[in-house]
Amino acid sequence: PLSEALGIENVVEARGVTADEGGCTVETGAGLRLVVSGRVDPGEALCLGLRAEDLLLAAGPPGRLSARNVFPARVTSLQEREVDVLVHLEAGERLVAKITRGAARSLSLSVGGGVHVVVKAQAIRRLA
Repeated sequence: PLSEALGIENVVEARGVTADEGGCTVETGAGLRLVVSGRVDPGEALCLGLRAEDLLLAAGPPGRLSARNVFPARVTSLQEREVDVLVHLEAGERLVAKITRGAARSLSLSVGGGVHVVVKAQAIRRLA
């Protein structure tokens, strides 16, 4: 209910792995590693939320970025809406990104195709 109230479409369970000056690394049950802001102790269980509009998609591996989370994913479905497209992804965890219709066209997205997902550590919300 909290994630729905905040407009958070992606909720994943994770455990703390490491903590250093670059942020804390957590790992989901499916093995997806993410850098998050704030303090997370190794082994600590937490629930994370990511808004669909905070997931950026790239057709290929992006260059140097300030975003700490870049990982490959496969498009499992495309849901075209009036002004945007929900891109359902498989990256070990099932995620959904919200992008404009123009962005979907320029990326030539298709079901089964690969993309790279980019997420800032600051965009990942700790829900519990």
